[in-house]
Amino acid sequence: MLNIIYKNLEQKMISKKEWKKSFKNVNGREPNYQEYQKAISEGLLKEDIVKNKNNRSIITIGVILGVLLVIIIVILLTIFLYPKPTNGESSNFYNEPPQSSSDTSISTSGSSLSNDLSESLTEWSNLSLNNQIALLVQAYAGSSSHTSILSADKIAMADNVDNGYIQWYDSSHNQHKLNVRIKGNTVTYDYIDSLSNSNEQKTIEISSILSIYYQSANNKIEIENIASKIVAPSDLEKNETNKDLNIKDIFAGDISSLVGEWRNGKGRTITINADKTFFVNNDSSRTGNLTITDVSLDNPYLNVGGALGYSALALFKIGFSNPAGDSSDITKARILVTQQAGDYPADEYYYRS
Repeated sequence: MLNIIYKNLEQKMISKKEWKKSFKNVNGREPNYQEYQKAISEGLLKEDIVKNKNNRSIITIGVILGVLLVIIIVILLTIFLYPKPTNGESSNFYNEPPQSSSDTSISTSGSSLSNDLSESLTEWSNLSLNNQIALLVQAYAGSSSHTSILSADKIAMADNVDNGYIQWYDSSHNQHKLNVRIKGNTVTYDYIDSLSNSNEQKTIEISSILSIYYQSANNKIEIENIASKIVAPSDLEKNETNKDLNIKDIFAGDISSLVGEWRNGKGRTITINADKTFFVNNDSSRTGNLTITDVSLDNPYLNVGGALGYSALALFKIGFSNPAGDSSDITKARILVTQQAGDYPADEYYYRS
């Protein structure tokens, strides 16, 4: 019977399903493995089709498994490698509304400015006191017409740098005072001109002072030069009162070493101005004029006219003694109002006050 079935199917290859159906109809049972293999070997079944289907199934299953494996790997990498937010960040994420891009930009910019300001104030606080004063001086001179502060021999800071005043003498021996107030990042200068009584107020930021005057090597050298002139207020006054007379300059027309207030032992004062005028005993109505006379340096004097009458103003350098006799303090510069040469009492001599 099997031979008959094989012979009928010999001319036409059929699928496994059809062959099994035909085999069962003829034999009343399912074919066994050996019978199935024999049908294949005789070319009755479409073995290639079955294999292709199996291959396609295997490929499909492999692709699906590969995709699932990639997805699992991505999930695991995200969990282990992505930074976890802190508690504060988590709270902000869930509780705060999302910021627009412009809000984020403004916030970032504000944070940057705040950091820059904090760094500037920290840098300022780390500077020495003399360098702070020198920077204040340099910044003020750069924005003011009162540039005599840079040419001063000595500069002093009274009280403290946050709330005090800077003082100096110009080449005409006029004293200048500059009030300084520092609040946060802002420096306020308040200068009152002692001659014109005019007020000048300026402000500048510490961050600007540092960026303008303390960045390049040359600027730092200039700041160090100014810092080297900083003295205590008592030393500033001492330096001024001990200043010597320059007789040659005086006779050449430059009386700057003579300008200032002079006081004698009797309490009388003579204030000499750069324009060669003077007044007596702090009374501006009692004025006069000095006339430069080219006389021997061995016995120098100026002609005086006005409040002191027509007399002479004798000039005595430090260490120079009156040839006619001297009971004054020759360790200091002195002047003497006289009608004629002579040995005068010690209280007649005028000293810088």
